[in-house]
Amino acid sequence: MILIPAGEIRDPTLARFDAEVPEWAAGYVDPARRLGAIRVALSAQYPYGTLESVLAHEATHQMLNDAVGDRIPLWFNEGVATMQGRRWSFDDYRIVTTTLLTSDLAQLSALDSMFHASEPEAEVAYAASFSFVSWSARAYGPAFLRDVLHATRDRRFEQAWRQRAGVPLEESERLWRRASTFHYRWIPILTASSTLWLLITLLFVVAGVRKRARAREIERRWAEEERREAELPPDPEPPDLEPPA
Repeated sequence: MILIPAGEIRDPTLARFDAEVPEWAAGYVDPARRLGAIRVALSAQYPYGTLESVLAHEATHQMLNDAVGDRIPLWFNEGVATMQGRRWSFDDYRIVTTTLLTSDLAQLSALDSMFHASEPEAEVAYAASFSFVSWSARAYGPAFLRDVLHATRDRRFEQAWRQRAGVPLEESERLWRRASTFHYRWIPILTASSTLWLLITLLFVVAGVRKRARAREIERRWAEEERREAELPPDPEPPDLEPPA
């Protein structure tokens, strides 16, 4: 693993290697040559965060290639590598939330091409793959990812997934999307300050309407009682009880 400092790369072989990957990538690895590099100046940016995270991420790519070669989709490879490199962060939350507030997350089958597209598209791909892979580990158990990789050695990835998860990959994706829509679209909307104050205002309005309705009912009852009292005959005069003179 080569550390590339900021500035011009003077070694021509390393410069050609570095030119093969997008400018925004902080790290990369060529598993066939067992050669990787980290652009130190970019290590703090998404989807990594630290130099150690980049190293763990790229090392995981190498180990996954050693274990199963190219038998797993890129989104799974990147999701596992990101999960091994660091924990879920605010940036992941921000990217998934802002994406879901305006559209839907891309299908898993479309993520592979997004990793090689523009930086914003790649960010969404990293966040989505990380989200799905970590969700799967919680949903199917901590040994699930390891078991899927083990099963992939002698069968297709989709078959390995179904065997270990008990449901097809498409069903797992559907469940993850439903959970993500609730957690990253509706909860932010419902807990936004403007929404919160709108709900508080509505509660006050409802309380005021009910209070006025109760007051009108009390006034109606009082008026009814006064009307009934007015219709009653006057009380008879009390008898004169004084003794005769």
